[in-house]
Amino acid sequence: MAQNNTSNSVCLKRTRKKLINLLWAALFLFVALALLAYSASCWTSGRSHWEIKDWAVAILSTVLGLTALAAGLYESVTSIRDAFFPSKSRLAKSIRSQLPYPEEAPPVKKMFAMVDKDIMENGVWFDRVAVGREWILGDDAAYIPRIRAVFGRDEIQRRRGWGRQLCVGPMLLGRAVHLGRAQVPGE
Repeated sequence: MAQNNTSNSVCLKRTRKKLINLLWAALFLFVALALLAYSASCWTSGRSHWEIKDWAVAILSTVLGLTALAAGLYESVTSIRDAFFPSKSRLAKSIRSQLPYPEEAPPVKKMFAMVDKDIMENGVWFDRVAVGREWILGDDAAYIPRIRAVFGRDEIQRRRGWGRQLCVGPMLLGRAVHLGRAQVPGE
């Protein structure tokens, strides 16, 4: 069931879902605005009677405000880049890096179609991770022939509800190591 329709593209949907991170960016930018406004009021007030606590609060609010500003700007830029320019997205870069000749990679639509075809035809979903015959699709993509080792670990998942405890397990989570990087489902 190969689909060339880009509206059903799993990869394209995965990159478009990055727009939700704009909410985190807005939160970071709001915190940055608040901290930097407080910091500005501290630095413009008279500092002649400041104690060490006042200096520490002013410096800390400035550093945290600038850090939150940088995090908000980074998150907003990467979210917009991934959603509106899929050829520059993290997912496209990971697919491109898995190809035998990354510098001669096909256009992003063909790369996404290649992964989508494998996931649609052979994909087994484990929460947000899809395992096909040739590709593993999580936050990044991994080409299965390039995976060097898979390590498993058993976990028991516990939930409480309606006055009782529910245990589900053992649940096997895999760790796929390819080219020195590791990706764990659910982390």
